[in-house]
Amino acid sequence: MTVSLSAASNCYRSTPLAERSTTKPGFASALAGAIVLAAILFNFGLCFLSTRGYAIGAGSVIACEVLILSAALLLGLPELTVTLLLSGVAVVTWLLILYLLNPDMEIKIFRDLAIPFGFYALGKSRGNPASADRLVYIIVAISLLVGIWEMIDETGYENFFDIIDYYINKGGASESQANDSGTLLFVSGIRPDEQGRSILPILGGHRVSSVMLEPVSAGNLGAIAVLWFIARGASRSVLSVVACIASAAIVVVADSRLGLGICAVGLLAYFLLPLRSTIVLIVAPFLVVAFLLALAALAGDSTIDNGLLGRLLSSGSLMLSWGPDQWFGLKPSPAYPWDSGYGYVFSNMGLLPSAALWGALICSQSRDGQTDGFTASLALYFTLSLAVSGSVFTIKTAALLWFLRGALDARHSAAIPYATVSA
Repeated sequence: MTVSLSAASNCYRSTPLAERSTTKPGFASALAGAIVLAAILFNFGLCFLSTRGYAIGAGSVIACEVLILSAALLLGLPELTVTLLLSGVAVVTWLLILYLLNPDMEIKIFRDLAIPFGFYALGKSRGNPASADRLVYIIVAISLLVGIWEMIDETGYENFFDIIDYYINKGGASESQANDSGTLLFVSGIRPDEQGRSILPILGGHRVSSVMLEPVSAGNLGAIAVLWFIARGASRSVLSVVACIASAAIVVVADSRLGLGICAVGLLAYFLLPLRSTIVLIVAPFLVVAFLLALAALAGDSTIDNGLLGRLLSSGSLMLSWGPDQWFGLKPSPAYPWDSGYGYVFSNMGLLPSAALWGALICSQSRDGQTDGFTASLALYFTLSLAVSGSVFTIKTAALLWFLRGALDARHSAAIPYATVSA
């Protein structure tokens, strides 16, 4: 018997202490959209300044992220429900305890887990599905136009955006990687000849990064937009169909195998209701982890390349080498989990708290098919992406993802009471 996400709507529910109007002030709604755009584009802007000769380093990036996340939290403050607030306090408390036990844990995990709280609250407080549609239209249009420029005039694009130098300056790449691609693009901006392009080889080895500066995030951005338009199928217009095709085009020009897989799974989740089952979604990431461990165990000492299979092997081999301390977040991983999002989460948060947080996400309130479908798609997006990278945590894509999830819940705020924390 299929258990849909809507059946999980009573997994937890905030105490009804107050209600608010769903009226979205024009200025506040526009400001919320601007904050999301800033989260997506600020690295693009900093890269331009860096290329123009301004001293841009890790400090500049951190300052921008803190400012943007703080703005999201402040503007979304009216939507910080008692449940959401207590969940945040519990997560922060646990991470602080782990940090005392393991001072080598990644401090970045605090920021990574603050983004969902802040941007979900921002979307629910200041957004709605219609305004979210407009925001995604703008983002897709900008990304595709810049991507076309990069594709047809790579040299002109590089004159304004020396991406590899920017990443070196902010600590996201090493000096030794500067000439890996033979261009000023990010390290993964060119597919090696021995690998070849995976999607439409006729386009050549250049993987378009557009405003995201590196192709993995560009592919994820396009995939998130596709999932959004699939979920919003009931309100589909000619413009949304065109935007969905444009979003898929971003995935293609970025040559994102992961993005293409996410789009395919999201489409399946839209038509196959069993994929929206609470039970399926809860166990999915742990089945993937079991698969990665089994793959690594069977592969033994096989050579690990940079292809998809190699990255899966790398992820599984890392976790297979762990002891209990790494699984429970008490000691750092012997090797940094570059190709393992699961490794990053488990070694910095612990397996059991990660499972609890995942269960809370899946059991979050659900009220209609659009919300169920989008939540299921996002769950599958995380499940697949974490197998090969931690890219789901970057603010460039996570801000949009969680804002959209909050915007879907915004329309229900007047009809369903909930507890709030006053600003």
